[in-house]
Formats: sequence, structure tokens, C-alpha cells
Amino acid sequence: MTTQMRPRPPPRNYPIGCHTIRQVPALTDEELARRVGFGQRTRAAHHWTPVAVIERACAMFGDACTILDVGAGIGKLCLVGAQLLPDRHFVGIERDAACVATAQRLARELGLAGRTTFIHGDVLDHAWEDHEALYLFNPFTEARLVPSRRDGHAAELVRAGARLTALRPGTRVVTYHGAGFPTPELELLACEEPLCAWARA
Repeated sequence: MTTQMRPRPPPRNYPIGCHTIRQVPALTDEELARRVGFGQRTRAAHHWTPVAVIERACAMFGDACTILDVGAGIGKLCLVGAQLLPDRHFVGIERDAACVATAQRLARELGLAGRTTFIHGDVLDHAWEDHEALYLFNPFTEARLVPSRRDGHAAELVRAGARLTALRPGTRVVTYHGAGFPTPELELLACEEPLCAWARA
């Protein structure tokens, strides 16, 4: 018995103000997995945003020109986003130096180094308010699972809340599986669970 493969759905364009998302990103989930080492690839299912979700997230960023991925990992959101939105600049900040090095390498290989920036550091030390949109894939959950960071988890959430408070009114915030901390400062704009778009009130 042979299994017939389903055809890929037709490409979609999402209108965003005066911008339109490019039809199909050149980078697929499978292609990205092939470009990284096995150790990082094993985290894909739980830590990497699927390309199909990134497409929807990009439609939620509005007219933001600079987009910050809080806890960027190997830079998947930024890389795919830069392909879909070639007139924007994506910034990813990540505390894992190996992931940052991988993201920078991928950006060079894909010709996206000019439209992406990857920073090694603590996401809470970075000025979120310098950006017009943010993406959060529940970035603070890992702190509860790492013994060396578990005691400071509550303090991290307080600092994250302060970062949201400092955002300029109207800043877009897109969350996937939640932000990982209370967000009373945000107004819900649209939600396709588990992906939601908010704006700083």
C-alpha cells in the first residue's frame, strides 16, 4: 500500500499596513535542522518555533521595523522572519553562547547578516524598549528547570514585568505559549492559541 503525499498548501500573503509578507520563506524546519549539530537539533521540538507559526507571528508584528526575539536560541524566528519581512530588522538575544554562534553562522550562510543581529547576554539586561515589537516563546520557563537558576526564577519574572512596563505605548508583543509571567500592561489584540498578539497599553 502506497501513501500519497498531500500537496503543500498554496502560499499566502498577509497584508500588514503598507507591507506584504513574502510568500514562502526559503528556510524550512527540515532545512534548519540539517544545518545545526545534533545536540542543538534535539531541542527543536520544545524550543524552536515552527516555520508555520513564524509566518503567523510575522503577520502580527504590524508595521514594526525592529523586532526583538527575547531568548532567541539558534535564531530561527529572526532568520525566517528576515526572509519573510525583508524590510525589517530582527534582533535576537540569548544567554547560550553556542546558540548565538550558531545563529550568527546561519545568518552569514543564508545572506541575512545585514538584516539580523544576535547578541550574547541576559535578556533582562537588554533594553526591550528600543524595539517596536517583541516575540516571546515563554522564555523564562527554562529557569525553573535549571537548578542553578531556580532560586532566582521569581526575581527574573519581576524584572521581566518591569521590562514590559518600560515599553512605549503601542509596542507590539507576540507570545507563543504565553510569556511565562503576568502581563497586565498588555492589551490583547488577536489570539490564535497558543499564538497571541498584544500591545503595550
